[in-house]
Amino acid sequence: MKERMLALRIIFVFSGLLITFGCSHLDQVEWDPTSRIGQPVGHVRMPPHSQVQHVENQDLNEQYNKPNPKPKPEGPAAISYPGTGVFVNPTPNSNRPNVAQPSTNGSDTINFFFENADIGDVVKSVLDQLKVNYVLDPAVRGTVTMDNPQPIPRDLALSTLETLLRMNKSTMIQRDGTYYVMPIASAIQGEVTPQLGNSVDPLPQGYSVRIVQLKYIGAAEMSSILKPLAPENSVVRVDTVRNLMILAASGSVLRNLLETIDTFDVNWIKGLSVGLFKIKHSKLETITKQVEGLTTSQENNPLSGMFRIVPIEAANSLLVVTHQPEYLTQIGTWIQRLDQASASGNAEPTLYVYRVKNGDAASLAQMLGQLFSDGKSGAVTPAARVAPSLNPTSIGNNRPNTNSSALGGNNNGGMGSSSNMQNNANNNQQTVSVHLESGLSIVADTVNNSLLIRATPDQYNEIANALEQLDILPLQVLVEATIIEVTLKGSLRYGLDWFFKASNGVYANEFAWNGNGSSTGGPTALNRIVPGFNWSVIRNAGEVRAVLSALAGNNLVKVLSSPSVMVLDNHTARIQVGQEVPTLTGQTTDTTNINTTVNSVNYKETGVLLTVTPRVTPGGLVIMEVEQIVSDVTQLTSGNINSPTISKRQINSTVAVKNDQVVILGGLIKDTRENGRSGVPGLSSLPVVGFLFKQTVKSSERTELLVILTPKVLRNDQDLTVVTEEFRTKLQGLKNDF
Repeated sequence: MKERMLALRIIFVFSGLLITFGCSHLDQVEWDPTSRIGQPVGHVRMPPHSQVQHVENQDLNEQYNKPNPKPKPEGPAAISYPGTGVFVNPTPNSNRPNVAQPSTNGSDTINFFFENADIGDVVKSVLDQLKVNYVLDPAVRGTVTMDNPQPIPRDLALSTLETLLRMNKSTMIQRDGTYYVMPIASAIQGEVTPQLGNSVDPLPQGYSVRIVQLKYIGAAEMSSILKPLAPENSVVRVDTVRNLMILAASGSVLRNLLETIDTFDVNWIKGLSVGLFKIKHSKLETITKQVEGLTTSQENNPLSGMFRIVPIEAANSLLVVTHQPEYLTQIGTWIQRLDQASASGNAEPTLYVYRVKNGDAASLAQMLGQLFSDGKSGAVTPAARVAPSLNPTSIGNNRPNTNSSALGGNNNGGMGSSSNMQNNANNNQQTVSVHLESGLSIVADTVNNSLLIRATPDQYNEIANALEQLDILPLQVLVEATIIEVTLKGSLRYGLDWFFKASNGVYANEFAWNGNGSSTGGPTALNRIVPGFNWSVIRNAGEVRAVLSALAGNNLVKVLSSPSVMVLDNHTARIQVGQEVPTLTGQTTDTTNINTTVNSVNYKETGVLLTVTPRVTPGGLVIMEVEQIVSDVTQLTSGNINSPTISKRQINSTVAVKNDQVVILGGLIKDTRENGRSGVPGLSSLPVVGFLFKQTVKSSERTELLVILTPKVLRNDQDLTVVTEEFRTKLQGLKNDF
């Protein structure tokens, strides 16, 4: 609507300019501009109006699955106002009354046969036959020869006489029923009173003056049209202030001049065709010069004067005015061809909205900013690193009571879920913006997970190509973890690794290892991948548990935790089951009050803490950065202060395993020794013989920590469905057991 109002204002402002086309250009010229330029070189992209669309009653998935906008070969936005193409009145006024004739009686014809007759005698002869009053100025001189053997009608007699007088620089004026015949110079100077009239009023006989009010055409332009048509002794004057024409001539000449005015005094604006073309890619100044060169610069151009090209900087548009509606269509086509996104090296930036489908808008914005910076300075505003739909999840059990267990119990694993889910919604509402000196701006809308990109079409093409490769569906990895503690007794006292190598334990028949580190029997085949107790198992986690079931049958295996957690590729999952234990870090005594003691306490995380960061390679290998911490609390009394001692076992490793295979990390042995006394109350404290009623008990326990990890890569919805069904089956099995 604003563009239409602007176009209307422009039309009225330039209305004075438009009438300067002149009558010399009234003939329609047929000319094909393609004969000069050549074949079309393509079309220009018009940014779709639906870059930011209002979607109603539409599924959200359908909205986000729409393809993101790309520069397409479309034309510029244009507003056209075709005119009538009519600039003259084809029938000026065929019903205008003729010059008023005197009322006469008698014959209907007048004899006009003179040979070298004095002009005065001719006037007397004609006016006497018409029987009208007249006054003949003696200054009227000249001779007339008119060989007209046939009489002429009476209504043409006065006009014929006026023609003969004009040839002798004389004229006649009708006033108060009398005709005054005098030289034209005398008639102009004060003998005739101007009359305000128009082209449809009847004219008196003889010389007269008419003041004509013009409606559409300018007086100066109309004067330039009339002067070549007016006889030598007629008068054509203009009043540009009032837009008036002052005409003085004999009756027949004046009638011709008035008919000419009636022909050209038409609505020019109504006849003109106006187009307002929005320039999208090129500079307005560049397109203006190119269009002017197309229409006006060629020597002897038949279109010279047929166009007015006016650049409108406020609207970044080109105003084109022409006589013919067909020309408006053709010039619009050439503006489309010239306003090329690819051909314009200095195209104007355009706003694009890219809806990120799979990735994180903030991360993509920072990555694109680095990609297109080219070493130039720019401004980057950081924001949250996680998209609204990809909030980080923390799984744990921080209840203060002891003997906390993992999700899913000691024996049955569970999917990691929301024991403690942290939603960083406030952080996600921050904004990342990248502004470069080249004019490229990228703003990440983390609330809607979209990118606002202000760039030229060429720049956006590069960005869109990069986003096609970056905004892909992220892989997810289901990490199934089992953290167990094996009690080392008998032949296991030196650890599982030594036990398997020795092949002489009570389980040697089930786990017999050959010299190269591979098993020769048993239900599974283990392959060593790094030095130390670190195995990769070709089977799944369930079969690994079956391998250890023999040890569990003798109560030598304790499952500390068996969680499962879903994590994005190259993201970190953190599993924690335990407590925060207060530890004493300092103690001060108030010097003013000796009974006051101030303790400084720091809280330490204890229990089971597993941090896994998987990274999936194109070849299907899963590389995992693993950090496993198992810590226990032991009470220690220092004087009157009870401060715990934290025993910690930690594994930091980077391992590689194929999809859906198992990796086992172990070798962390804990040795616990305790000394205690027991005896018969009373008797055990007797002197000399008391030792007979008491005993000293010494206990020692060795345990080894094993971490079993099974990564499963979920590449699509089908993989996710399979995992969900497996978990549902496990839950159904638990239900049947109970």
